[in-house]
Amino acid sequence: MALGAYVVARLVDRLLVLQDGEEEREGFLWQLGAVRRHVGNLPVDAPEAAHLTGITDAVNPDAAKSPALRLSLTAYAYFLEHEGRLEEALDMLSLAARTHGAAVPPAEFSTTALFAGRLNRLLARWSCANTCYAAAESAADVVGDAVTVLRSRLGRASVMRGQGNLPLAHTSVKAIIEEARALG
Repeated sequence: MALGAYVVARLVDRLLVLQDGEEEREGFLWQLGAVRRHVGNLPVDAPEAAHLTGITDAVNPDAAKSPALRLSLTAYAYFLEHEGRLEEALDMLSLAARTHGAAVPPAEFSTTALFAGRLNRLLARWSCANTCYAAAESAADVVGDAVTVLRSRLGRASVMRGQGNLPLAHTSVKAIIEEARALG
């Protein structure tokens, strides 16, 4: 399974930097075919194989920034998180985010940043987690998403708890609950 995940990730990586030109396209199509054959030989009853198949099916050399590819990569990242493969989940989430190109819509960005914050928190990367939660809060604030603002603050309180600062985490959570009540 690991090799399948690796070749699928490299395929998507290459798709995101694919240059114009017949030779480049032909090489990519050959790689796509080889990866699809490999993924097709994985056990059909394995959930991970289904995710990898979904990703390869969503790969389109004419549309690197397709929502189907982004959603397939994100679904696979959630699967990896639930399997406890947090580093791999971060890699897939990063690929999913890169399918947006340079302009990630703020609502999508905040969701992705929350997910990245959680993964980093679970990996005890406190600084990275706080950075992700702060970015999620800023993006959510831009679009007026009060729920995501509060969720990002709860994420930062969870970082405090993870670092052992239980009194500050408790105080923060109480303040967030009061703010949520005030919002209705």
